[in-house]
Amino acid sequence: PQAAPLPGESWAALLGATSGAAASGHEHLFCEVGQSRAVFTQRHRLIFSPQIKPIAKGGSTDVRHNYQAHRHHPAYWRPLQLYNIHADPDEQRNVLDSRAVSHELQRLRALLAAHLSDA
Repeated sequence: PQAAPLPGESWAALLGATSGAAASGHEHLFCEVGQSRAVFTQRHRLIFSPQIKPIAKGGSTDVRHNYQAHRHHPAYWRPLQLYNIHADPDEQRNVLDSRAVSHELQRLRALLAAHLSDA
């Protein structure tokens, strides 16, 4: 017997299986993993992780003894991260401080803030 269809929408277009976000009617996608929240567009990903704060910055996360992700992912312990996923698909260069993306950063922050305030 065939399984019943699952409720929801296919993300295939957003993931590039067809012609992209324009075909699906979506310009951005929100994601939540643990305490982290993110918004994706076809070009950028903004990650907000307010609970990640190393001891050196006044937080409680000891990066010397906890998971050593920053060895392979330099911006892992930054609570706000922005990546150009076209130019940097492995998300190794946090472009958060780049003036070239300041408008996009403001736009994505506003989208994420609006989404979180509705949650």
